[in-house]
Amino acid sequence: MLVPSMTLIEIRKEIEKDFPIVVRKADFLEHKLTRETRPHGKDSFVRVYDYLSKYKNNWLIRIETRRRVMGTSFLVYYYNNIGLAGITVSPDEELLGYYTSHFFKRFNQRLALNLTKPNEIMKAFINECFTFHGRNLDVISPGIYKTVCATQKGYCLGIMDENKKFLRINTFITKDMLKEGQVPLADQLNQRMEKFINEHKNFQF
Repeated sequence: MLVPSMTLIEIRKEIEKDFPIVVRKADFLEHKLTRETRPHGKDSFVRVYDYLSKYKNNWLIRIETRRRVMGTSFLVYYYNNIGLAGITVSPDEELLGYYTSHFFKRFNQRLALNLTKPNEIMKAFINECFTFHGRNLDVISPGIYKTVCATQKGYCLGIMDENKKFLRINTFITKDMLKEGQVPLADQLNQRMEKFINEHKNFQF
């Protein structure tokens, strides 16, 4: 189980132990959804499932189908020493995305969600940020960058450590909060997102 005292190495080991089981659960849910929706002619839907894993970790499994093409996202969340934290896992388990307690406070506040339950906040987050485009900005040191990621309603700001395959997201800003000097960057990120959407027309991101 994820606990506040864990280091990054320990967190990664815990997720590596848990993730194959979570993926098998997702496969089961995908087949179940297909059986439930196909007789009704539904080929587009989004479902987010809660899953308490064998190792007592709280996961969200998001399944979206557009025109019978299915995509799945994974998020595990827990309380660390500061507050609520969330971790996304890439399908190949290489990149971990770590979202801080401060990030979730700002995400909830700046989108005016007014959510109080951790589960509700995480579900809102995975629906907003299940896919986004990022760009590395200033170099902090070799392989480590300040980074920004565009979502549908705003931007996630943080640090990318390519050496450790670790993305730490510290805060969230909405599009109307961008300073004048940041607007060109926002436009560029939005263009990249639109290009990605057009290349994957089976999904409506």
